[in-house]
Amino acid sequence: MAILKVLVVEDHEDWQEILAAYVDQAMQNSSNVCHTRVVNTFTNAWTMLNEEGPWDLLVTDIGLGAVRPGQNLGKRLVERARYLHVPSIVVSGTPGLTKQEVRDILLEYQAADFFDKFAFDGEKFSQKVRTILHSPKTLTDASDTSESAPARDRPTTTPQLSAPLEIFFSYAHEDEALRDKLIKQLRLLERQRIITGWSDRCITAGTEWMGQISSHLQSAGIILLLISSDFIASDYCYDLELSQAMERHNAGKARVIPVILRPADWQTAPFGKLQALPKNGKPITTWANEDEAFLDVAQGIRRAVQEITFVP
Repeated sequence: MAILKVLVVEDHEDWQEILAAYVDQAMQNSSNVCHTRVVNTFTNAWTMLNEEGPWDLLVTDIGLGAVRPGQNLGKRLVERARYLHVPSIVVSGTPGLTKQEVRDILLEYQAADFFDKFAFDGEKFSQKVRTILHSPKTLTDASDTSESAPARDRPTTTPQLSAPLEIFFSYAHEDEALRDKLIKQLRLLERQRIITGWSDRCITAGTEWMGQISSHLQSAGIILLLISSDFIASDYCYDLELSQAMERHNAGKARVIPVILRPADWQTAPFGKLQALPKNGKPITTWANEDEAFLDVAQGIRRAVQEITFVP
């Protein structure tokens, strides 16, 4: 007898019950035991997938209410499951998908199968689950539970993502020297292709600069506000860049991180409630060792990138 484990990830309560019921149906008249866990958030699913395995099947919704830039949460779970050698079934509530779009999803996600909630075939879904769970490899892996049995060949670290996360630097030109010091501390993240930095200094001659700035504010995953009295006094920084940055942050499309460069009255500003860097919001120029302050900022940015892209 094999003990099988299925992880169902779905943020709609009705669909949680539907998917779990059809997984149970797939195991009817089976001599094996199936433990199905249902979770409704990406965070819980990510933790369980990595820490409570090995799993024999992942069933996940594509979207899961993604709230961060470029973060297709269901896809990230499928990518991680594939890295752990866990087969996956993807479901979606996107209306009006064509057959070509379904094929594209299967190709992109490299999932075992795709099911449209608007044309859901429970029997076909149950049969697919049964096929996966009763495959010889799944049953062999699930049956071998002895202490001497070799661990399943599954990596324990997160794979490096190919596309670096774009970081936008919003700053007053009076603080350019401090910005350059921060960029130096972030160079390792750039060398590791974890981030790519952008500021107005990247604008080439002959380019319409306001359009470039607006475009990169829209594409950045993290927006750093380099705070000083000059930043707050700058109409362009405060009224234009800050407004656009906070709009994207509040919509869940980017993460805004204030970096306190020099002492300023910033706590009641629109970004005042956000977690600032370095630690405790202590201005960098007031640290006994500025290198330590910039290192603290760089480490905080690395943690933020890990939360968004799950790069170790």
